[in-house]
Parts: sequence; structure tokens; C-alpha cells
Amino acid sequence: VRSAQPGTAFGVVVPQTILEGNWFTALRRDLMEQCDIQEITVFPDKVFQFADVETGIILARKRPAAAKPHPHYAFRRVRESGMEGFINGYRADQNSRPSVQERLQTEDARLVVPRLAELWTANPSAPRFSSIATIAHGVFYRPQIHPKFPRGQTAVSPSQRPGLWEGFVTSSGEWETHGSPKTAWMNLHRDVISRPVEGTVHGRPQVLLNKARISRTEWRHKAFIDATGKPFTDRFIVFRATHSCSLEVLWAFCNSPYANAYSFSDSAKRDINATLLREMPTPGLSGHDLKPLETAVRAYLTAARAFSESQRNEPPQPKRRAKKPSAEDAAEDAQLALDGIESAEAQPADAAREHLRALHWRVDAEVLKLYALPAEFERELLDFFDGVPRVGVPFEQRGYIPLAFRETQRLDEYLRITDEWEQTDERRCQLVEKRYRGGGRTAAENAEFTDLQRLYDLRRCFCRWVQTGDAHSPLIDEAKLRQLQEEDARRTDDE
Repeated sequence: VRSAQPGTAFGVVVPQTILEGNWFTALRRDLMEQCDIQEITVFPDKVFQFADVETGIILARKRPAAAKPHPHYAFRRVRESGMEGFINGYRADQNSRPSVQERLQTEDARLVVPRLAELWTANPSAPRFSSIATIAHGVFYRPQIHPKFPRGQTAVSPSQRPGLWEGFVTSSGEWETHGSPKTAWMNLHRDVISRPVEGTVHGRPQVLLNKARISRTEWRHKAFIDATGKPFTDRFIVFRATHSCSLEVLWAFCNSPYANAYSFSDSAKRDINATLLREMPTPGLSGHDLKPLETAVRAYLTAARAFSESQRNEPPQPKRRAKKPSAEDAAEDAQLALDGIESAEAQPADAAREHLRALHWRVDAEVLKLYALPAEFERELLDFFDGVPRVGVPFEQRGYIPLAFRETQRLDEYLRITDEWEQTDERRCQLVEKRYRGGGRTAAENAEFTDLQRLYDLRRCFCRWVQTGDAHSPLIDEAKLRQLQEEDARRTDDE
């Protein structure tokens, strides 16, 4: 850039860290002050044969001295699942036009636009995760080649030894969020430890989250509850409540779509950033009733643990290869939701998995209700996970609300008209009975009934969409119905 003549156009492939890393702040400022950036496109790792990191392409022109700077640049992001669309039609999964001046005014002058950026800034005054939990790393051990490392000692051991403590060493392995990873035996002597941080504290109930991302996809958190408070290494991030916040609430926040999307939107880092999670927006919990969320978490954990126990003696089933769902897949999933989790054709294990999926979605819905996001933001967040297999759960999930069904934007509503429709309609019928046989309803009950009637209409729209592909088309042939009614009336008259 410094050597180029004014007006020179150039394109360069860079590691994504140059676009957002702290070490390259000065370089980014020079680039924006001397050049007009036309476009920045970022890609997942392994797009280029010899690049095992996320990469970006900068297209820019050296600005002539007298020229006015361009106020914006085009920012595009291509996900791993969207590479085919980019190759065939230059389509990107994220398109925005950030302001150059606003980028220059920030502390780090980052050129990367976070995913779902409007969502994270929707409520600037929202409390941060650090306001309800202590968030820290675990034990950092000295390498055994360190001159101060005691001779003959070991930092961790797979088997029990005198003087070692049982704890969590690594998050690798096939475990799920209703359980925990395998434990090992940790040496907590100060001579083998570089920094203890919070990892040597034991006996305090906590939620632990994997530090290494579980996958390169949008789902990368697997948090679990450690009720006994074992020690743990720096490969985990600990969450301990600082206020009247239960472990169930912390578990739900850590495993929620909001937290997973927030971590994914950060950068190309392979590890989950504890500092970033401390700054994650959270609802003000003091003004909310947390019992529905806690009840939903306990219901899911109890059912999931019982299911895992029942499957221990079952022969292992071959895993199905995850694929990006087609329109037919979305319609099939919607039909399953319409039929409910007790389909007569479903095998017992499949029905149990569908039940677990519905229970976990209720947990996710309760978290989103606490956030109280604008409806369009909640739907954007849910759609962010479309086609992405969820990790750390004993059921299959490739998204939330089918993309083609746009009549509802909230997960709570979608659950109440599908998996939870029986309970929803039962309550509606109870209020109908109370209106006509119970001596009337209270004002609060009338408001509840109005909302339930709205859900009843939404359920009818969903049924139309599943059967016809059009939520606004009639559920039945009304002309044919009128004809049958007229024929029935004539038959009655004749009789």
C-alpha cells in the first residue's frame, strides 16, 4: 500500500486475524486512511489448499491525494455450508455496508463485522454475563520441561494416585450436556502450577464450559453442571453464580442459541473467549420469574439422563450423515411437529428423542422469553442455525422454525402450536367452559383466552402450510363443504 501509486487497485488474501486481531490495529488504520476499500469477503478455514485458518480477501484502491474517501465498504461473509452458492453465484451468507469512519473511531478498528451485529447492540444498557456469574479459566500447568517443575511429578494422571484430586482435564470425547466428560486425576501442588486461576477451588457447585470449540459450526458450546465442584484445567471456563441465580439458569444460558451465536460471531478463534462471554448481554434477572426456566431445565435433564441410562444396554445404532435440509426435509420435520411426539409410527427411541428435543426447545424458548428480543431479531437468531446439526444433545436438530413458515417469529409460539398443542388447546377449552358454565372469567383470564385464540388461528395457519405449502390457503375445500351442507339440508327436508 505504501509503495503503490495513487489510483492503484489491488486484491490480497490475508488470514482473518489481520482483519480483527489486536496486533494489526495500526495496519488497519493505515489501510482505511490511505485507501478506499471496495469489498472485504471472509471465508471459513481450508478454503485455500495451504491455509488451515479462516481467510479474507481485501479488494481496495490506493486513494488519490485530492479524492474524497468512500464512506462505506462492502462486507461479505461466506459460511462453510454456503461455499457452493458463492462459487456458483457469488452469493454470501452475510452482506452489510459498514461505515469506514465508525470503524476508525473504534478502539481496535476491526474490519470484520460481527454476525448478527444488530442483535448484540439491540439493548446497550443490558447487564453483562459477568454481573450474574464469576467467569474464569481453570488451572494452567507448567510444562514438565520447565526448570521449576518438580522432578518425578506429573500434572495429570488417567488413574488415581496418592495426593491427586479427581477433576476435569479435557472436554474431548462423546459426552452430552446432561452428563459430563470423563474425569482424570490432577496434581494441585503449587510447584507444578503456573497459574491456578479458579481451577483449584473444589467443593463449590459450578457450570463448566468447553474452552475448545466443539465444532466449526454455529453450535460450539457444551456446558454441563458439576454439582460437587471438582477442580479443572484451563481447557474449561467456569461459571459460578454471584447472585440468586441457580446452576440450571447458568446451564440454560451457556447452552442457549443466543450464547452459541454470540461465541460464533466473535472471530475465527479456535478457543471460546472467556473475556467475550463476560461481556455477553443478559436479561436483568432480578425482575423476572426464573421458575419456568428452572423447571424446564430440570425436566430436560431428568428425561435426558433417564434416556441415556435406558440406552446403555441397547446395541449402538449407525450414525446418519448430517446433511443440509431440503424443502422436503423441512416439510417432513414440520409434519412430525404437527403429528406430535407420540406418533404411532415412531419407534420408542425415536419418540423419546423427539420428546427430548421438545423439552430442550422449551428451555431455549424460556431463555429467549427472558431476553424479550424484538420478534424479528428472535427469528433472525433462530434462522441462524438453520441446517446446522446441534451438538451435545441425544436428539437430531437441524434448525428451529422451518424457514418457509413465516407466520410466527418466536420459538415459544411455535412450540405451543406444535409439540405443546395438546396442553395449549386444553387450556383454551377450559377457559371456554368457564365462560359459559363457570360464571364468567376474570380480566386476566379474558386476556389469556384472547392470546390462546390467536394461537388457535396460528395453529390453523400451520396446518394449512404443512398440507398445502401455503399458510393462507383454505384448510379444506369450503365450496365442497357448502355443497355437502346444502345436500344434507335438502335430504333432511325430504325426510
